[in-house]
Amino acid sequence: KATVSVLNWRRGRTTERKAMASPNPVAHLSSTFGNLRIELYVNEMPETAANFIDLVNKGFYDQMCWHDRKKGFIIGTGCAHTRQSQQNRALVGCGGAVPGTTYAVGNGTKERDANGCIPDEVPPREEKFSNKRGTVAMANCGPGTRSSQFFVNLGDNEFLDWWDDASPDSCPVFGRVVAGLDEIDPECPHATLRSAEMV
Repeated sequence: KATVSVLNWRRGRTTERKAMASPNPVAHLSSTFGNLRIELYVNEMPETAANFIDLVNKGFYDQMCWHDRKKGFIIGTGCAHTRQSQQNRALVGCGGAVPGTTYAVGNGTKERDANGCIPDEVPPREEKFSNKRGTVAMANCGPGTRSSQFFVNLGDNEFLDWWDDASPDSCPVFGRVVAGLDEIDPECPHATLRSAEMV
């Protein structure tokens, strides 16, 4: 079989893998309430997954708070203003990736815009991943605002689906929790994402 050169999911290495034979990469998130493992849909959501992998590999998510916590709804993180070393309560929920930084997508490189955001992305129509319990999606506040914040669905939240015209919300799913979902405690008083790494 043909091989393709891809970025290894671990930090900073390149490897040769069999084309069409690679399993989806998995991120391990260590939090104060327990550990999560998230499978990333790199084939269906390549740009969104690549952005997330890049941020994980750069340690961007380390020591951030899970700032958006609603029992039975979602638990979200990824705002730089919640990091322990630079907390700014007035800006919680507004932080994103560093503007102008780059991330690898396939054999190329993309650049985040002046606000640290990536292009909006939805999977092919035949690959509709609904915001069901355990799925992972990018948070946003409208078109062109997806950056670093993401959330885990703690319930079935179909109204967040990008194809649901009945709601203005559009949160395409780019992964799912494959281990640790039952450990999530949205009522944990100091829920912190200690570290994130690709496994």
